[in-house]
Amino acid sequence: MLFMIEKTWHSTGRQHSQKELENILIRQHEIEKETEGIEDVFLREYIYEQLDNIAATRRSLSQDIRWDIESSH
Repeated sequence: MLFMIEKTWHSTGRQHSQKELENILIRQHEIEKETEGIEDVFLREYIYEQLDNIAATRRSLSQDIRWDIESSH
């Protein structure tokens, strides 16, 4: 999903892209809550590592979109 937003946010509405990022943040939080119940430490750590990577990409993309929205006003 992030890949799709990253590739299309220039051509789609920026507000739409921002809403999609919000939806990803909500889903990521849900996954984090579900991961807390996993007993396998290695699997849990792997999931958290992947979520951290997703979060870093999402933050970077959010900053790009925010900068673009603010610069157009």
